[in-house]
Amino acid sequence: MSNNHRFALDEKRYVIDAVNPANSGKGYCHEGAPEDDRHLRERVLMVALGKMLDKLIINLRPTKKCPSGGEYQPFNEERHAMWVAMLNVIRASHLDTLDPKLSVQYRFDGTL
Repeated sequence: MSNNHRFALDEKRYVIDAVNPANSGKGYCHEGAPEDDRHLRERVLMVALGKMLDKLIINLRPTKKCPSGGEYQPFNEERHAMWVAMLNVIRASHLDTLDPKLSVQYRFDGTL
């Protein structure tokens, strides 16, 4: 990973976050998708936002059985609608326009 990039991909195309390793492996970048910092940051954001919404909007649908015998939780339309709306609000607000490279150049040392 070069020093001026915050995000990179591992061999399985999962996002690696150089500044916050706790985020590494959480986002996936599909083959053919852009691999620049802004796109990879959005992939990590999508996963983090989804996990927060899972805690906020509980899926009350009962588990169902697969033909193979396993169980699964049915799709939660309400959570997904909220997830899409929040992603679009973040995009419209331009909160994601700051270049991710700045977080590498000016790392937060924990002191305000």
